[in-house]
Amino acid sequence: MEGSTGTPKACLLIFRRWFWWSRFVLTQVSHGGRDPGAVSADGRHLEKDNTLSIARAIHGKEPNLPDVQFAYTRLKDKHFHEDPVEDLAARVKFANAGAADLFVSVHQNADKQRRGYGAETYYFGAGNHFSVEGEKLAQAVQTALVRNTDLHDRGVKPTRFYVIRHTVMPAVLVEAGFIGGDPAEAEFVSRPETIGRIAEGIMMGIAEYLGIRYGPAPAWDPQAEIDTLLADGVINTPRKPEQVVNWGEFATVLNRIRR
Repeated sequence: MEGSTGTPKACLLIFRRWFWWSRFVLTQVSHGGRDPGAVSADGRHLEKDNTLSIARAIHGKEPNLPDVQFAYTRLKDKHFHEDPVEDLAARVKFANAGAADLFVSVHQNADKQRRGYGAETYYFGAGNHFSVEGEKLAQAVQTALVRNTDLHDRGVKPTRFYVIRHTVMPAVLVEAGFIGGDPAEAEFVSRPETIGRIAEGIMMGIAEYLGIRYGPAPAWDPQAEIDTLLADGVINTPRKPEQVVNWGEFATVLNRIRR
């Protein structure tokens, strides 16, 4: 597994402790290596390449969700096991061992008739807590994805796909358009600008589910931070950022927070 800067999986729990205030999202980047996934009718576009491009676009847009820590099953072209089921199991194991808060598996769709089009998002329909929250996450991601890409809305659907059935957190599987369906859509969802909009739509959906703002963190304003403490009653006297704080004042603030 790789973090936002290629972090080895052994470091993920340390990451989790460092960023304890953050939400941790595992982005499952489908297929890879020997497994191309769906292929466009003309053979020019592969699902494994597009999902990797989506993941890299999410990685590049991480500053728009500063309160979320992302990790990725892959940020290069590789697979995890020669056996397809063991390959899926390895991806699930990464998410569960890393104590992810959310699991988002990124795919692109296909149909035998080469006529399919649109986006759809799946969740595990088991009726338990993770399933209920997974449905909420799926709806948020689907709504934002469709809004941001103009892809046809195929809706949110329950399923028993392996990777969302075996994860122990709210999990969704996103089918971001048809690469192996309608040839015009395959071309559209493979364009770099569409890839970027897909990534942004997924991230907007995550933000909506978490109830946080999507966009870069506002510039740090130390005076505004002090004024907020004053307004909330944590401190009683107006202060300037350059003023020295003594231990008595510091202890008072900490004790007020602890109460």
